[in-house]
Amino acid sequence: MFAQCLVFAVFSTLTLALANDDLFLHRFRGHILKTNGKYEIVTTLADSYKEPDGNSDNVLATGSWDQTYNITGWSVLEIKTAENQTNIDQVYSAGLLEGQFTQELTRMQWQNTITNICVNRTDFCGKLKNFFLTQLNWIYMQIDTHPNDEYWHQINLLLVQLNGLIDGYQNKSRGPRKELEDPLGFFLFQVLASIDDIAVHLGFQNISRHDSCSALIKVKNI
Repeated sequence: MFAQCLVFAVFSTLTLALANDDLFLHRFRGHILKTNGKYEIVTTLADSYKEPDGNSDNVLATGSWDQTYNITGWSVLEIKTAENQTNIDQVYSAGLLEGQFTQELTRMQWQNTITNICVNRTDFCGKLKNFFLTQLNWIYMQIDTHPNDEYWHQINLLLVQLNGLIDGYQNKSRGPRKELEDPLGFFLFQVLASIDDIAVHLGFQNISRHDSCSALIKVKNI
C-alpha cells in the first residue's frame, strides 16, 4: 500500500477575459467515494464544499484545485489518496479527481495541440492507431504474464491512473482498468512529442508538428 500525494503547478500563457477575478470563485475542492463497488466524484467551489459523511473507509481521495492561471499565471492541483486503500483504487481515484478538476485546461490543451492531428490524414492516423495498439497490447500482455513483477505493476498503475483521468474528464466513473478504449484519445498527450519520429517510422515524411521547447533561465549573482 502507499499513500499518493500529488502537487502540480500548471502554467498557462493564455489570457482570458473573466467577468470576476475573485480568487475564491476559482478554488475548488472534492473527493472520491467508493460505495458498493461504485465510484462517485464530488467536486464543488471551495466555500460550499462539505467534508464526506459516514465511513471514512469509503473515501479514496481528497483534493483541491486553484484555477487561477488567468489571475496569477498559475493553477495548482493537490490530490491526496487514502493509504488504507489498494494501490489500484488510489491511482484510479487520483486520476478521477485530476480529470474532473482540470477539464477546462485539458480541453484547451487538446484544442491547441492535438485536435487537428488527424484532419485530412486518414491513412496516417489509421496506421498510427494500429502502431499504438500493437505497443499497448504487448504492454497488456506483459502486465498479465508478470503479476508479481514490481516494474509491470507500476506500468499497470500508470495505465489505471490514465483511465481514471479520462473518466474524470468525461464525468463517467467506469472503474479501474488498464486497457485504453481509444489509443488516439488522451494517450496522445503522452506521446505527442514523438509523433514526428513515429510518422517517419510508418513511412510518412511530411507529418510535422513543428514543436519547440522553451525554458526559463534565472541568472544568479555569485
